[in-house]
This record gives sequence, structure tokens and C-alpha cells, in this order.
Amino acid sequence: MPDAISPEVLPGWPYKETKKGALPKAEEVTLVACLLGRYGEQPLAGVFGHVMVLWELLRHDEKLVELLTKLRNPTYNDDRKNEPPVFSTLFKNDPDFSTLFPAPRSYIVFPPGFPDKPLAPWFPDIPFLSLKSECQKELVEKPGQPALEIGDIERLDAMGVLERFKRLVNLAKEGRQHKQPGERFKQDAILKREKLEPHESVYDATFTIRAHMGVTAVRKDFERWLKDNRKLFTKVDTIARWQWKDPRPILRDLAVLRLVKLYGYPGARAWTKERRPYKGHGTQKSDYSKYVGERGIAGNSPLYDTNEKCSNAVKRALKAIHALRTPVP
Repeated sequence: MPDAISPEVLPGWPYKETKKGALPKAEEVTLVACLLGRYGEQPLAGVFGHVMVLWELLRHDEKLVELLTKLRNPTYNDDRKNEPPVFSTLFKNDPDFSTLFPAPRSYIVFPPGFPDKPLAPWFPDIPFLSLKSECQKELVEKPGQPALEIGDIERLDAMGVLERFKRLVNLAKEGRQHKQPGERFKQDAILKREKLEPHESVYDATFTIRAHMGVTAVRKDFERWLKDNRKLFTKVDTIARWQWKDPRPILRDLAVLRLVKLYGYPGARAWTKERRPYKGHGTQKSDYSKYVGERGIAGNSPLYDTNEKCSNAVKRALKAIHALRTPVP
């Protein structure tokens, strides 16, 4: 039975073979972790897993890698050949830039403070699990922020938000002076945060909640407010739909795709058999670790026993990559 997808046509990623033709240790560790659904005692689930999914899938985007290479090339950066590569004005109006770097992927490609700071040197060459713990923590905390949170008075005051609301009151008073007697005047109490990252859009607003009218009524009015203020919100990439899913199956399928790309279908099956962790004697049910999503008792066997099952995993991984690459209309 012929392979459904030829390994030659599968998307690559920025791995670098060693002199012996083998994968670097960091890539091998990542592949095993993706198959197991954990890295040591760290499960690849929750926000951590979703960030890793985004990181590892983006490493397969040829256009993204190409554009990052150009941005890091000093010859493209305003002739500042002796300085760290920063954002080049050459790409400000590049159509690929606008489609490849929207939220939520931009926070992975760019470090905090971009474009005033150099591009992050670790993406896409280094696997997510090989990043320093402080880098992983910073990346995990960003998508972990709540979309809606209650205002903290002290924090808003420290950020100067309350002072800006005072200025808004004065503007409202001036606007009311130009209205005819009896004419309705309304000044929404909503302010956009200052000093944000290029991809961020954060607003502070005040809401009057008449709790005695019940949860349903409040929810209905809040949904109406969201609809009326749709223009404030950034269209979220398709990848956001995965936040309700377990990220581990996606990582497992991506690992299979990479193995098929490297070694073909038979080689991928052999690799998953040879790298299955052996726990030793005395364990219950099985001496071998189970790969994530695997049913039954794990034995000394490959993840998939047929090329067809491997091909189905590759198709799912390709679907995930395509969903990430597809620009939001």
C-alpha cells in the first residue's frame, strides 16, 4: 500500500543534523517528550502545552523563517552592521509581515520591547523545551493573562489611568457646554492603555452593574456592549480554538510528522519503538512507558503498527500547521 503522503513533500523545520547525520540531542529530547506528553515530571498540558504547540508549529513556517532571517541580517537593517539586528524599516509595509506576525504568534517571535530591542535569537532554531526556564516562564505567562479582569485601584493609579480619567471628565464637561439645553450628551468611560506591546490592545472601562436585575440580564447587556464595540477587538487567529483542547495529541502528531519527514514511515515506526522509555522490572502492568493517547498496555512496540495510522497522524499535524498559517480574514 503506497504512502498517503510522501515524506519529501512534508514541511521541514530548522533542525541541524550532526556530523553523523543524526538529530541534535535537543531535538531528540523534544520528540520523545511530545510522544510521551510530558517532559520529565512536567506534563505538556494547560497553558504550557499550548505555548509549546504554537512554538513548535511555527518552526515549520518557511515564510516566517525566511522573513526572520532577513530581519536578523544586518545588511537589511539601515546599514547598522555593527549593532544588534533590530526591526528594519524595510519590512514595515511588507504584506508577509502583517500576515505572519499578528497576535498571538507575535509574542513568540518578538521579545518584550520590540521593535526597540533586538529580535529573539532563540526562535526558530531552539526547541521550546531547550529554552531557559525564565524564557519559558515569560512566554507561558503572556497567553495566561485573563481576557477580562477586575480593575485594581492601586495598580490603575500607579499606571496613571485614574489621572487620565480625570482629564476625560474635563473633556466631557467641555463637550457638554456646546450641547443645546435638553440635548443628550454621553461620554463613554473607556480608555486605551498606554505603553503597550505592538500587538497588544488593552482598555480600561467602568461598568455599572445592577445586580438586583439578575445574572441573565447583566450578561445580555454585556454581550450587547461587546457587539456595539466590536471595532475594539483584534480578530484572533484560528489557533485560539485550541485553548479548549488538550495540546498533547497535537504535539504527538507533530512528532510523528517530523519522524516521517526524516526517516520515512517504516523509520518513524522503528524510532518510536527504539525510543520508548524502559522503566525496568518490578513495575505494574508494563515495563515500558505509554505514549500519550495510547490505549491498552504499553509494550516493546512502536506507537503505530501500520503506515496508515502514521499517515493519519501526519494528516492531523498538517491540518494544525495549515490552521496556523491561514491568515485571519
